[in-house]
Amino acid sequence: MVTLVIAEKPSVARDIARVLGAGARREGYLEGGGYRVTWCVGHLLELCEPEDYDPAWKTWSAATLPLVPDAFATRPRKGAKAQLAVLRRLARERDVEHVVNACDAGREGELIFRWVWDAVRPSGRGPRLSRLWISSLTDRAIRDGMAHLRDARDFDRLAVAARCRAQADWLVGLNATRAMTLLGRRGGAGRVLLSVGRVQTPTLALMTRREDAIESFVAEAFWRVRAHFDLSGGRRFEAHWVDGKNGDRIPDLASARAVVAAVEGRRGTIERVDEQRETRQAPALFDLTSLQKDANRRFGLSAQRTLAAAQHLYERDKAITYPRTDSRFVTDDVAAKLPAVLSALRQTPWGAIADAALAGGPRPTRRIVDANEVGDHHAILPTGKVPDLAALGADERRVYELIARRTLAVFLPAAVFAKVTLTTAVVGGDAATHRFEARGTTRLVEGWELAEPPSDKRAAEQSAGRALPLVKVGEDATVGMVEVSEGATQAPPRYSEATLLSAMEGAGKDLDEAELRRAMRASGLGTPATRAAIIETLLTRAYIVRDGKTLRPTAQGRLLVGSLPVAALTSAELTGRWEAALAALADGGGDADAFMAGIVRFTAETVDVLRIADAPAMKAAAAADGDDGVGVLGRCPLCGEPVTKGRKAYSCASGRDCAFVIFATIAKKKISPGLVQVLLARGRSLVLPGFRSKQGKPFSAALVLGDDGKVVLDFDRGAGGDAPKAPRRQAPSPSPVASEAALAPESAPESAPRRRAKATTAKDPRPRCPKCREGHVMAGHRGWGCTRYREGCDLVVWFEQGPLHLRLPDEEGERLFRKGETRLVDGLVAGGRARVVLDLSAPGNVRIEPGKRAPGRAATSPTAPDR
Repeated sequence: MVTLVIAEKPSVARDIARVLGAGARREGYLEGGGYRVTWCVGHLLELCEPEDYDPAWKTWSAATLPLVPDAFATRPRKGAKAQLAVLRRLARERDVEHVVNACDAGREGELIFRWVWDAVRPSGRGPRLSRLWISSLTDRAIRDGMAHLRDARDFDRLAVAARCRAQADWLVGLNATRAMTLLGRRGGAGRVLLSVGRVQTPTLALMTRREDAIESFVAEAFWRVRAHFDLSGGRRFEAHWVDGKNGDRIPDLASARAVVAAVEGRRGTIERVDEQRETRQAPALFDLTSLQKDANRRFGLSAQRTLAAAQHLYERDKAITYPRTDSRFVTDDVAAKLPAVLSALRQTPWGAIADAALAGGPRPTRRIVDANEVGDHHAILPTGKVPDLAALGADERRVYELIARRTLAVFLPAAVFAKVTLTTAVVGGDAATHRFEARGTTRLVEGWELAEPPSDKRAAEQSAGRALPLVKVGEDATVGMVEVSEGATQAPPRYSEATLLSAMEGAGKDLDEAELRRAMRASGLGTPATRAAIIETLLTRAYIVRDGKTLRPTAQGRLLVGSLPVAALTSAELTGRWEAALAALADGGGDADAFMAGIVRFTAETVDVLRIADAPAMKAAAAADGDDGVGVLGRCPLCGEPVTKGRKAYSCASGRDCAFVIFATIAKKKISPGLVQVLLARGRSLVLPGFRSKQGKPFSAALVLGDDGKVVLDFDRGAGGDAPKAPRRQAPSPSPVASEAALAPESAPESAPRRRAKATTAKDPRPRCPKCREGHVMAGHRGWGCTRYREGCDLVVWFEQGPLHLRLPDEEGERLFRKGETRLVDGLVAGGRARVVLDLSAPGNVRIEPGKRAPGRAATSPTAPDR
């Protein structure tokens, strides 16, 4: 008899199959050793659209609202039917007696499996169901998990909570969006979608409230007085004038000058020397949100880039544990395995730090070990399987280093500091006593800062602390030069991604009800796994824009929040109530029917309020965003000048001297400023609906920004999933490796360029995949991969190669796959030239050969181009 294992992604299925000995490749699954291992591709199913329940619901009309199906149903997502058919056939094989749910261990992973199983399960009793619940994808973790499978029924309550969350989001989000969009049309918004969501809208409200505070802020000037003091023996120090009310701030210039006149040239006395020792423990281990915040602060990585890098390290490299966690603690059994992880880190550039952490034997404390603080997954940790750091992309290297250093830091001693405050009293010419304070911090014990060195700002503070001289109370100090400096109170800063993530995480802590505060303390707005996507959604819909390192709401985003008459949709309260109820459902309490009945009531009330609300002036807001409201959207990929929105197109400051342009309407679809930001940052968009051909036929496509500064349509439905994403700037279209956008399917609409339509009638000109020999090589976001990644081919060759991380030119990438090696290239290695050779047995599928020509070809030579 056979056990069927269903994983969430092809890459995870391949890892499980390898451990179980299921090495025979079949269509849509792997087989061997009494197992068949197959996969979903994320969500294969989704909740049906309104028109699937009732054709009349397809029309956006206030008369049909609220839309409440009698019973929710699912439908296959685009491109999912083939794999669903495989799953259905495998689930109904007579020899399958046991099915293992190996989707990600969490609420969303449970939902993915349950929806699929509902659609493919055999009639009648069916096979026995079990659950694989693991936090890392190392071989050992998979073997241990398969040896200790849990009964799937133990997770029925979690599945109920997951279904309720999905259905509630559908009801509130879809109905509120339709009602708000119809309201906006009354205010002149045209056919602009006004999207409302349970997490998206409160997050936008956080930003609009901050922007309101910035605009209403009135700066107040103040002055400071700084004096230079001379001690005996040539010793010196600087100190600021202070009082007991305003600290070192003086409210008017005249008073500041009076202080200067009173103390200049006078003799003072050291009145007080306060020295305190401060012990600082290492920061807690990372959960996803804290990792995203650190990566944004240190490296400027967006939350989405950090999540993508962590996901690669987890799935592809097996280098870290499950990243989408909300816990910063580990359990006792996990802590017992950490010394082995630290030993593995000895072979990394942080080996000396690992030796220090292991000295005397690491002793985990309750600061990191607390089973009560661990939910579905523990904190993010290295697995002990150290990746080839030279083969990692830049983002992956940075994220892995953050995780490795933090893990080492918690096993190092506390850092100890001496904080010194010198108070000097000066009797001025005005007979008043003026006091000046000098503060400094000196690090006495490095401790965990060996693993995480201080920032430049903190290091400078510590350096200043060391500069304070040793003094005694009662010692004379003569006032030398005295200076006055002007300052002003500062408005609250705009959110960066790091501070916005913190605000989302902490949202709702000021709620009145203790139960809601507890629920929000555990989750905040969104989950660690969804916050990055929420921020990206707000950017794509042009409700917020990037402004340097900060984010700010657009006029449309602010008006959307300001015109919503349902306060619950703009506050954290709704999420708090939902999360409290869903947590109760998952824990075995609560009533799912009562929860959904409450959601239906709230939805109906929301629609009723929006029906009679005042229409927002969206047309005026859109006009403001089109002029000065949006501002600079990014930098031109050709000349580097700022890109802004004009009347008919987005262009750069170089004007006609630069070829860059993105038209405001492409194939009869309006291109939003947020979408332009995505193209400038990533080179391509997701597949978007709403385009129309010259004959008026609707179609969907992705937008790709080429090296020539022009945007083209990409009709390839295979883009996405686990394949490498498109590079930021696509290579010119003649290079068949450079872009999937070089080919359009035969069903491409009439608006597709003629050159691309002709290409579909010929054979694919891209090099044949050297690994599976069936697919073709395509370029992604960070490397080249195979077009058959959905069928299980895991070929990846990174753009950046060699110890110096040189980005291989596209023409050399094409030569690599056609000839098996590149030409000699400068910059791959220090002090000479080298070539990249295709070698499927090497890490990263290539090896670097310096100097003279390699005597042999790749271990597996690629197939010549089709003729």
